[in-house]
Amino acid sequence: MKIRFNPKEFLPKLRLVRNAIAVSKPTASLHNIKIVAKEIYFGAELQARNRELEIRVRVDCDVEQDGSVLVPANDFIDMLALEKEKPMVLERMDEGAMLKWDDEEYCTFLTESPDTFLDVSDFAAESYHEIPTEVMQELIRRTVFAAAKKSVSYALSGVCFDAEEESINAVAIDGLCMAWQRATGKVIGNPIIKSAVIPVKTLELLDRILKNKSFFHWDVVHMAMDEETVLFQGEDFVLSSPLYCGKYPQWKSYIPNMKETACATVNCGELYTAMESIQAAIKDAEKPEVALTFERDRLTLEAQKTKTEKMTLVIPMFFNGRAVVTINPAHLPRMLKLFDAGTNLSIHLSGDQPVMVKTADHFTYLVTPCSDIELDAEPEGKRAANAVPENKPIMATPKQKQQLLPTFTAKHVSKPKRTYKNR
Repeated sequence: MKIRFNPKEFLPKLRLVRNAIAVSKPTASLHNIKIVAKEIYFGAELQARNRELEIRVRVDCDVEQDGSVLVPANDFIDMLALEKEKPMVLERMDEGAMLKWDDEEYCTFLTESPDTFLDVSDFAAESYHEIPTEVMQELIRRTVFAAAKKSVSYALSGVCFDAEEESINAVAIDGLCMAWQRATGKVIGNPIIKSAVIPVKTLELLDRILKNKSFFHWDVVHMAMDEETVLFQGEDFVLSSPLYCGKYPQWKSYIPNMKETACATVNCGELYTAMESIQAAIKDAEKPEVALTFERDRLTLEAQKTKTEKMTLVIPMFFNGRAVVTINPAHLPRMLKLFDAGTNLSIHLSGDQPVMVKTADHFTYLVTPCSDIELDAEPEGKRAANAVPENKPIMATPKQKQQLLPTFTAKHVSKPKRTYKNR
């Protein structure tokens, strides 16, 4: 094998493929990148894998001789970064590879035979789902944060993709919260497997690939699933990963009935700022909790900082009635930061159900409260929803802005009176 290439064009894709290199050492070949050169590719392919995923990416180069070679990922990338302005030649040798530039200087890499590295799977599915690139990125970013970091159920560590006729549901659950994003897609052929749990690392790498608009220009991503594997195909890349085993929860049963909930509308930016302040103030508290009091024109957030100090914040909102709910302040900010500050959120409350937060673009987030919700408001089934028009922002008045400043109230502790008896 022999190719001639520009290191400046090689490096971005090499660094991307390196993310799939194994961390542990089951076999030495998994720490290498396999470069396969064929004239029919109009260039070469970079291939890498570990126990959880594998990837192949096409790169432009001049192929002088077909073949394949293994190169050590870190050493090869470091060498190209030093001399990235000079054209280079990579040639296979009997015991490795030789990298040459300036027709005089060269570097040799001693690696195993490329035959020890099996080729990465290609995308050959005839039935698959076609999802717009921006929609796929949205499905990933709005769910991976809610997947369980450590769980007895292995399936909860991934994101469940549940495909329907013309829509894709992405769901992540960590036991206390659930994130659900619904989006439209196109079905090609007749996919048999319509639900699968995909590892978070695979989705994060896919998101990183799709961010690189400089060398991935497709407007859609193809997703194919079978009983054991999921494959993603885009322009010049194929990413595959084994699926998580185990039964995923019946997530649709967790969603409260909209007609049995009372709805409040609040601005995302105002709520995020308030929750961040509360979370920072009580991070060292023994029992970090925040009480949310919903009233007609305001939302009051109260948290106990210490035994003698309490923090109170007030933000504007729309709500018909009164409700009080206590939640862990760490659950909301990680979701709120995904949206623009001007986004309006509808918060649905019912006595014995999770708190449900919804947006206009089909995103739903459930939070388990610390106790039952105290609710004094009519559910939506008995009255028209008090939704705020999309073009009407919820902004604080000057008086309410002054109330946004954190206030600390100290409880007065009276000293016991001393009594003296006559002797």
